[in-house]
This record gives sequence, C-alpha cells and structure tokens, in this order.
Amino acid sequence: MPNSLRAITHSLLLGLAVLLPASATAQPLPFGSSDDPSEHIRSAWREKQNSLDVLGGFSLIGPRWRTLASVNANIITRSFGARLRTGFRVGSDGRYRPDFDEPYDLLRQIDFIRLNRSLRRGVYLRVGPIQRGRLGDGHLVNFFNSAVAWDERTIGAEMMLRSGPIDVAGFTDNVLVNGVAGGRVAVRPLTWSSDARAQTFEVGFSVVTDLARNPADVAQLTGFNADISFAAAHVGEAHVAPFASVGWYKGFGGGLAAGASFKSDNFLDLARFNLKLAILFDANDFYSGYVGSFYAVQNGRSRILETDSGDPIDPDRTVGLLLSDVESGTGYEIEFRVVFFERFELWWQFRRRGPQPLSERHFRLLFQTSRLRASFEQDRSGLRGLFSVFNDLGDQTALSFETEYLVTRSFWVVVRARYSYERVGDAPDGTRRFLVQRRFEPLGGLRIRF
Repeated sequence: MPNSLRAITHSLLLGLAVLLPASATAQPLPFGSSDDPSEHIRSAWREKQNSLDVLGGFSLIGPRWRTLASVNANIITRSFGARLRTGFRVGSDGRYRPDFDEPYDLLRQIDFIRLNRSLRRGVYLRVGPIQRGRLGDGHLVNFFNSAVAWDERTIGAEMMLRSGPIDVAGFTDNVLVNGVAGGRVAVRPLTWSSDARAQTFEVGFSVVTDLARNPADVAQLTGFNADISFAAAHVGEAHVAPFASVGWYKGFGGGLAAGASFKSDNFLDLARFNLKLAILFDANDFYSGYVGSFYAVQNGRSRILETDSGDPIDPDRTVGLLLSDVESGTGYEIEFRVVFFERFELWWQFRRRGPQPLSERHFRLLFQTSRLRASFEQDRSGLRGLFSVFNDLGDQTALSFETEYLVTRSFWVVVRARYSYERVGDAPDGTRRFLVQRRFEPLGGLRIRF
C-alpha cells in the first residue's frame, strides 16, 4: 500500500507541474492551507517580498532557559512562496538535541512552500506541516495538525485540482507517505442546468487512512465519507447551502451529520465569511472529526499522559478515549469564519458531543499590517460542554501565539509561545507516550530585504 501511494503521489505532482499556468491570482480553493491568510503576506500580487530575518534571544522549554539564534528566510514572489525557519538553542546542559538529532530535521526547517500563481486555473499545491487539514465539512478529518508535537512534527503535502464540475483533493501528513493520507473527489453533475440551484448540487466522496505501523493488537484506521450539498437560496452575494453527510470507519462505527451554511466567497469585494450550523448523530466507535487536532499524539498507537490531576505522573494514566471505547451520542456544531483582505481572520468552531467528554473547540485569530503581525491559534478537546472552555487548559490543549513588531527601520521584536507535546519513553507494548510541553521565546533582530 505505501509503495502504491508513493507512485500515485509522484504521478499527481508530475501532472500538476505540467498543468501549472503562468497567470495570476484568484480566490483560494477550499482545501487545507490554501485559504490561510498567514501564508498570503504580499501587499499586492505583483510584489516581491524576499527577506532574511536574523534573530537572537532566549528560549524557555519546560523548566529550562536557553539562548536561541534563529534565521528565517521569506521568499515571496508572484508565482512562488516559501518560509524557512531554523534555530539553534544552547543552555547550561549543552545544545537542545531535538533541534538537530536526525536527518529528517532538515525537512522540519520548512514552514511552507507553495505555488501562488495557479489559483485562477484551479490548482493548489503546498508542502509543509499540515495545519488545517479538513476533508469536506470535517466529518472524518477536521483541523488535522501534523505539528501538534512540535519537535516531532512531520512535513506533508496538499494538492487540489478544480476542473469544470470536478474537484480532486488529497493530502499526506508526511512526504515519506508513512502516516495519515486522505483524499476527496467532488462532482457537480448538473452544471449544464438552467436552474441556479441545480448547478450547485454537489456530491462528494472522501477517504482517509493511517499507514503508520500500529501495535499488533490495534487495527489500521481507514475511514470513508459521502456527502451532498447545494445552494438552496441566494441573498445578494451570499447563499444558504444545506448539506448532509455520512461517515464510517472500517471495523468501527459510523455517523450522520446534517446542517446548513450561510456563506459568501466575495462579499462586497471586502471579505469572505461562513456561518455553519449542524447536528451530529454518532454510533458506537465513532465520533465526528476523530482525525483532528490531536490525532498525531492520541490514536491507536499514541497516548497523552495525564498531568493536570495534581498527582505524580503515572505512565499508565492517560487522557482521551480510544475509538473502540466511544459510546453513541448526539451533538451539534457551530462554526463562524471571516477573512478581510488576507489581513484579518477570525475562525471559531465548537462541536458539542455527549455523553462522554468528546466536545472540542478550535479558534484562529490573525491580524497583520506592514509593522505588526499577530496570530493566535488554539485547539481544545476532551470537553464536556460549551462552558467547559472556561476551565483550566488541561492536557488536551494545543496553543500557538506569535507576534512580530517593527520597532524602527529594520529592527523587529518577535515573541513566540507554544503549548505543545513532547515524546517520552514508549510503553512496553510499543505505544508512544506524550507529555504537555510549554515553550516561550522572546527574540529581537534584523530583517534584511533583498
């Protein structure tokens, strides 16, 4: 299976290289990080903004402070965009070994590499950590993140091709194609109709699988999803689109979801927005968005150790539930997202799922100008309800904060904070175990443009 997937991936990339046009920009395609404003950092589509950041400061990881030297390269042109980041940390106990302790760390210097010129022709291609993985409306894959354990992050790839009435999209969380991989095909079979609602009728089919090696007694995860949607009514430049979805995991359970979105991809040439409401019906051994923000550290072969009880850490006491321990339940979903001019983003999603603590929340906030860029991202899981988001962060929380401020001329102050996970000793049966890891890094230095 891995060999065949490698062959398919190579064929797709070769085909995309042939199809790439030389034209300019359009609305980002609705897949992965295509619509991530933090990666659209040009003031104008013609503009080049190549720069090199040379920064120095301090790094707090867990209980230890270290000095940090960091070099970041930003390469932004009309047709190509990339951000590369490298850092070297040294403390009283020597260098921080996870920075560079295996050949794969060379790939981990990639923040993203993407094509900027092909969106008008419906082509999207990106390499980097998967940050916003979602298939369809997120019934199977929702906010999937391959960088939730920062020192263990993997570099993946995303692609999407839109050709007339057909969309084809796919991703892998690792360019070695030995982890999570998935894809989606969507067809609009009635585009020839004179009825505007019929033209938007869409049928989609998605699949996701985990190709990583599991312990002998853990089944390989493979999930399937089918969905339908259409624009039932238009309100100016916005429309209301009801949808229905059925998903299931092979050897486990399945579920249904239904709801509607009120959205616009171009509201007054100012913004894009989406308001979605849905109800969820999950059977035993299934819950919506299982391949999500914490899947990389919480799955059949990986567990998060409990630390917030106040007791000494017990290597056998973990948080979260295995898919085989999930009981049937119902829930609802509320999601709101608005993006202005690629300079501001607010994205909030909450999924309530009972009776077990399986509710989750996702939050994204970005603001950027020529002098200031600030971003905040948070994912929380293991919640019991909407108001439990006000409780302590707990062991199922991923958080990222970064701000850059131009003090004078080319001198920048950068502050980064991350609520991540670190891998500790594996269990006797081979299960990988993770602990919460807190990181804080204040930096200052020069941005050299070229």
